[in-house]
Amino acid sequence: MNMRIRNAILFLGCMFFLTGCAERVSEDEIMTDTEQSRVNETEQAEEDGDRILLKLATTKLEDSDAYQALEMFKETVETRTGGTVEIILYPNEQLGDQTVIAQALELGTVEMGFIPIESTEEIFPQIAVLPMLFMIDDEEQVLRILNGEFGTRILSQLREETGIVCIGHYLEGMRQIWTVSEINSLGQLQGQTIWVPQLPLYTTVFQALGASVTFMPFSQVYDGLRTRVITGVEADPETFLDYELYEVCKYCLRTNHSVTIYSFMIQDQILEKMTEEQQEVICNAAEEASQWLSAQYSESLEGVYKELEEKGVTISAPEDKNDPDMVARIEETLMEYLSDYITWEELEELREY
Repeated sequence: MNMRIRNAILFLGCMFFLTGCAERVSEDEIMTDTEQSRVNETEQAEEDGDRILLKLATTKLEDSDAYQALEMFKETVETRTGGTVEIILYPNEQLGDQTVIAQALELGTVEMGFIPIESTEEIFPQIAVLPMLFMIDDEEQVLRILNGEFGTRILSQLREETGIVCIGHYLEGMRQIWTVSEINSLGQLQGQTIWVPQLPLYTTVFQALGASVTFMPFSQVYDGLRTRVITGVEADPETFLDYELYEVCKYCLRTNHSVTIYSFMIQDQILEKMTEEQQEVICNAAEEASQWLSAQYSESLEGVYKELEEKGVTISAPEDKNDPDMVARIEETLMEYLSDYITWEELEELREY
């Protein structure tokens, strides 16, 4: 067998094993040039004991602004550390979906990730409070909570219990509900089959609203909508646009019910191996990349909605978002799930933060 193919197969098998993937790679699968290049870089870095190698996994696509920010982060870190810290990027779910990446970070099989904070919910349930599902008014409120006493405490607990350190934050816009047929209220989610992130709180809340929820890799959502296996998807507008879901899904219920908090995450054991100077470079580079990405997103957001409308997407606000009965229904569902992590008094304080 050609040694290049054999090495690629062995590498993929190791990656799937480490991330808990059960799929097996057949011997006739050949890696792309980009993937093979990453393999070669990884092997070379592992042979050189003077360098710290950081595998950084994300679900972001290589043609996205987010991936460009990751490339900037990589270049900044490698330049400012004089090459003593090297970063290998693994985009587009190459090392698994968001939940798998979070689990790999906890296990230490991946050193870094760029994923939503809520992706850690299965290993750290109390993180479910931070996306503030159906509890927020705008992104500024989320930032105040995230950077305040409450958010700092939650993220400190995340580090203590899982070893995952969040060193930079980027808010990827308010999340909406997109459907193949027009709905005008949250009450009309009854009977819809909606893709939501594979997180317990999202499942609980959307089921309480009457929807059936389903999970699949996000790369399969397009076909799911096209074939009506699912009738809607919960996502931010940029992701909806990037994956061209507007071709098969023409209605947006602009609920602004949550916001995706992406974070540069790194294992604390890796940080402890670094010098203070290297740690400072990593943290500053993450903050700079996050700020650049936030600026890009802010400038393009209204353009995203305009482009979606030009592509035939109808955008409307839910008629019942502030209906007292609907608000009470959602709050009761949230508190039933979050009661171990937050009190009614804290909930009210966060809503007014």
